[in-house]
Amino acid sequence: GVLVGGAPTGVALITVDPSGDNSIVVSPGANGRLTPEDVRAAAPLLAAARVISVQLEIPLDTVAETVRGRGPDTRLVLNPSPPAPLPGEVLAACDPLVVNEHEARYILGDGAGESPH
Repeated sequence: GVLVGGAPTGVALITVDPSGDNSIVVSPGANGRLTPEDVRAAAPLLAAARVISVQLEIPLDTVAETVRGRGPDTRLVLNPSPPAPLPGEVLAACDPLVVNEHEARYILGDGAGESPH
């Protein structure tokens, strides 16, 4: 695996109001410090993986490096949360792309799915 030292584990607090809408507060911790260099250092693991699962609680450039570093037959499962603009190479690599209604609206360009950034 990949270990990023010097930072606490990332955490998220999710609350749901009476109408069913949720709010998420994220403290990225070590997740936010994972770099493309870390991904390159783990190249043998990525090349041998059958499935890689990523989400956008790690930096987008790190997700993109994961796409570039995966093996030719490796499936990439992406949950684009929190939503952010996705480079074409990342979107094209998803098999599957796992979204909720807000993330889908954001990716499709509907303002109702605005990014919380």
